[in-house]
Amino acid sequence: RQGPRRLRPYDIRQDLRHVRRRRQPEQTYDKLRMTNEYTVDIEQHLSAPGVIDVTMPVSLNGHDRVVVREGMVAATQEKLGFDLPGPFGNVIFVLEGCYEDCGWAGYAFVNSWLSVFQGDNYKYVGVQMHEIGHNLNMAHSGGLDGTRYTDYTCAMGNPSYSDNSGLMCYNPAKNYQIARGSDSWYNENDHETITWDSGNNAGSYWSGTIIGIADYKNNPYDRPVVVKIESGTSDDLFVGFNRAIGINRDMTDARDKVTITEAGNNGLGYAQSWIKASLSEGESYRVVNWRGSGIDMTILVKKIDLGAEPAYADVIMSLGDPTIFSKTNSRTLNPTRNPTLRPTTQPKANPTKTPPEQPTEQPTMQPTMQPSMKPTVQPTKETNGNELETTFEYDLGSGGSMFTVEAKQNILITSLAINSNSRGAGEVKIYTREGGYSGHVNSSDGWELIYDNPSAMHYRRGQATELGDFEQGVRIAKGMSQSFFVSSSKGLVYKSGDQENSPFTSDQSLSILEGIGTDESFSDTIHTPRVWSGIIRYEVGPSETCGDLVCDLYEDSESCPMDCADKELQTAFEVSVGSSGTMFTVEALRDMHVSSFVVNAKSRGEGEMKVFTRMGDYRGHGQSSDGWELIYSNPTLAHRRRGQPTELGDFGNAIFIGSGTIQSFFITSSNGVLYTKGTEEGTESVRDESMVINEGVGTTGEFSGELFSPRVFSGMIRYNVLQNPPTE
Repeated sequence: RQGPRRLRPYDIRQDLRHVRRRRQPEQTYDKLRMTNEYTVDIEQHLSAPGVIDVTMPVSLNGHDRVVVREGMVAATQEKLGFDLPGPFGNVIFVLEGCYEDCGWAGYAFVNSWLSVFQGDNYKYVGVQMHEIGHNLNMAHSGGLDGTRYTDYTCAMGNPSYSDNSGLMCYNPAKNYQIARGSDSWYNENDHETITWDSGNNAGSYWSGTIIGIADYKNNPYDRPVVVKIESGTSDDLFVGFNRAIGINRDMTDARDKVTITEAGNNGLGYAQSWIKASLSEGESYRVVNWRGSGIDMTILVKKIDLGAEPAYADVIMSLGDPTIFSKTNSRTLNPTRNPTLRPTTQPKANPTKTPPEQPTEQPTMQPTMQPSMKPTVQPTKETNGNELETTFEYDLGSGGSMFTVEAKQNILITSLAINSNSRGAGEVKIYTREGGYSGHVNSSDGWELIYDNPSAMHYRRGQATELGDFEQGVRIAKGMSQSFFVSSSKGLVYKSGDQENSPFTSDQSLSILEGIGTDESFSDTIHTPRVWSGIIRYEVGPSETCGDLVCDLYEDSESCPMDCADKELQTAFEVSVGSSGTMFTVEALRDMHVSSFVVNAKSRGEGEMKVFTRMGDYRGHGQSSDGWELIYSNPTLAHRRRGQPTELGDFGNAIFIGSGTIQSFFITSSNGVLYTKGTEEGTESVRDESMVINEGVGTTGEFSGELFSPRVFSGMIRYNVLQNPPTE
């Protein structure tokens, strides 16, 4: 906490109790429990059961989230007298608010004990379970739009910002992970998660009934909850029945449909997942040229019976035998492209205890209680899940590795996976600089630190140590090169090369050049040539679109201001009806800052204008100012006549709206505002590539009086599209 405003321990206790009641143990079927009973006596430090109130040694003003987090940890450890996590399985830090490096509701370390929330976001069940999912080693869940945060069938997509809802589960890929992975925590029966391996021969099929995760304990017929379809690579498909009852009753997308999800790492560990389809009864999904066999694989939903107890979906999966589907009148969704998934690489080297650079330890894959990754972020850019691997074979190693990447297209590097020398928690740092590294090996001048995790969990040699998404991706323009310096206190392994700065591996978007081995820090030590061992994950942007006045998914206000800065979205300045105010919602398709409004005034002359905002939908909050924030107030604004734009000027602080989230606005004027009659409240009025303005209501008072619905806001919203601001 800081300053006069303070989150009361009682409030936090009540809200965390609410999370325990709503999600634990009900939603995990007694497999994961939250308790404030400890093995050490900390009673004298508690301000409420399960709550410790600390004052940080640093101000929230003028410091980024890393400094603030370190201050919170230090203050808590000093008060308790021992290092965190100590006896605690999970530690949640709650900040009263955010003043620097904002735009996030909460964030968590992957496979760890630590999560951080700002403001009231700690009390939202959906946000809580999203961050706890990261603590449980889960990655994000992406949608059909290719954005890594928009699978709304899963708590690891965009979370529900509500204190009284948020009962939704994880998608089939995530359920498989927590049932079968090395970090699994429910796996009582083999029949609950099964695998179908089609092979490559036509006629292979699986047929059966699937129940929803909400009926996990109501399964008298031993039906599976998840069916994994083995692809022959590390990226597999996972099929489940998204039954929207009980612990999954607040699900908004694909309710009571069969969902198909794709995820890497064989479904056994941390991996971004992607929803591929949601199917109703009679619908099917086809993957062309399955496993490179030249035969299509089809998933058909023959029947969904919601009246059965428990409800089930009857599903058949077939490799190329159309007679299996002959009795069903089905329709097939658009075929997907042939998977070009990459098999995992197993190390071929057989290391000994010599030479000194050679790895020696044999690590395990057990999760650790130490933080393993940088905070995850809310991605906004379109991605095809592109990655390029060098090799996970190795014969040498040292503390660090430098190499150069050449871009064949505009790309955004979002993450790296490394090949570590020894297991356990250790510090990983990544630096980058434009151009080559030659002449810049022994000095940090000109290098930018883009990743710093003091306790990343390193896995065994020959296996990928995932670092998670960078807080800001590294952009490389087509035809340009970028160098990277990766170091680890646990060491890195790599293989000998042939020629420094020559291409080792390439795809259609980039080339990774052979580089050097070096020490953990900048020094004169150089081992050359060496091939960095790891994976680069990246997104591809359009090559020649900046300047077309459309803010494409790869562009933002920094990289292409002419397309993405000072954007405007206008409804209409028609004269229809009016009152003293109007409420409506805005849906962000990209991360953005709303900077100003232009309104259609009812009468001209000086008058008072106010603008309020709140997260989420205004419905249910129109008669009270609770939860609303006043962002603009001008008692003597010059209103122009009706049909003419009345400019409000820039807000004091732009309003951040995260991609895929809803923000409500309430505009009120003593001179009145005009709007037009709509067709249905909450539906789309107008959109562009970055924003949707929805139909709202007219009002007769400031959080009082009558509401007229549906009404369409008459005016304009000005905004800027942002580049990957952090959220979670």
